[in-house]
Amino acid sequence: MNVIPISYDFMYNALLNDSDHPKALMYLTSNLLDIDFKTLKYGENFKILSRNLKLNNNKSAEFEVDILVKLNDNMFINIEMNRSFCSLRQNRNLAYISKIFAEKYKKNTKKIEKVPVVKQYNFFMNTPSIYNSISPIYNMTKDKEIIITDKLMTYYIDMEKILNKSYNELSKWEQKIYSWCVIFTSTSIEEIGKELEKIMSKKDARETKKRVKELSSDDEMVYLNDIYSRADYEREGIKYDVKQDSLAAVAKNMLKDKINPRLISRYTGLSKSEIANIKF
Repeated sequence: MNVIPISYDFMYNALLNDSDHPKALMYLTSNLLDIDFKTLKYGENFKILSRNLKLNNNKSAEFEVDILVKLNDNMFINIEMNRSFCSLRQNRNLAYISKIFAEKYKKNTKKIEKVPVVKQYNFFMNTPSIYNSISPIYNMTKDKEIIITDKLMTYYIDMEKILNKSYNELSKWEQKIYSWCVIFTSTSIEEIGKELEKIMSKKDARETKKRVKELSSDDEMVYLNDIYSRADYEREGIKYDVKQDSLAAVAKNMLKDKINPRLISRYTGLSKSEIANIKF
């Protein structure tokens, strides 16, 4: 069975922001931090602070990755997913994590030692050539004009480089991140299930696999995937049997469903002015 790639914003958010199935995000967090999953207790020392996306709210939500986790009172984890590397998007992500840190810092200015650690993990693909010499998983450092303290850290995880790397060359920690990169990008439920079993208990892997299948079979997810895929083809310059008037028809239906025009532009490739001129 083929499934919708989890790296698509709407799938990524629906799976990892789901409070009814928090274990996927809990395992991802434990793997990123390289800590024992059993130490995480949902609702106690592990709380999802980002919005809780329900399927019936997908059409009105803006599908931008925004996952924020609180571990006790001493650490906040922000996880971002970008299907392509975009400096503007990375600047937005940096601004977002800096805002979180600034708020926590201001709250604890009288006791600086209590300022919590804030970490951001950026998953992305299609690295521009200028970054080719950078290792697959790396810390942003001062030579990249970003100052990192022991309280604020930003990590970039290049899925494309990791997936092209020999599996045997990876450390145990990197092998777990490798599995997540496969899970995020694969369209095969069998392959996803295989990788899930490497990083989760068999029971949790089965439940997560089932959830991915459910999301990929949901009518709204299929609809969004169709729009997203068409936009991908258009952006890459690949010929796709969709004419401009067909895209306008799709945009018209999305407007009727009250989907944000900015998202319509993103999924169809139509400009904001073209969308504004659509009458329905």
